[in-house]
Amino acid sequence: MTGPESERTTASGAARAVEDLRAGATPHAVRGTVGGLPSGRSALIAVVLVVDFVQRHPYWSAFLAVVVVVAAGALLSVGAKRRARQRAEQAERDRAIAVTDAMTGSEFEQWFARLLGASGFRDIRVRGGSGDRGADVTAIAPDGSPGPVARCTEASCA
Repeated sequence: MTGPESERTTASGAARAVEDLRAGATPHAVRGTVGGLPSGRSALIAVVLVVDFVQRHPYWSAFLAVVVVVAAGALLSVGAKRRARQRAEQAERDRAIAVTDAMTGSEFEQWFARLLGASGFRDIRVRGGSGDRGADVTAIAPDGSPGPVARCTEASCA
């Protein structure tokens, strides 16, 4: 069956299932209910249940609609604030890194050591100068493993 006749049959089947559910039958006891239905019929039953609830309880329906709209607005607002905060934090990090361009080598090594300390590294040593064998900054990682050995040059910190 296709066309209007099948739509009436599906709708009347959905209405019968809704009536059976209202009468106290469990969803599994109602033949063709949500558990064993194709997705189209289960969606139709859900729509019928929602429409029935709205018709029987208009004030509760309006209240629930307002709650859903307010909750959605709150979630969108929180997400927008979080994204704005992340952008501001990234801009601050970008400004802090831009300051390093004007630092001397030893100032940069000290700045890098402070950055490691703020990131949870310990036993940070700034070795810089001659005889450091290229290891300007060394540290122990937060998990106790040997941390980075940094070689700082004017162009980079490798």
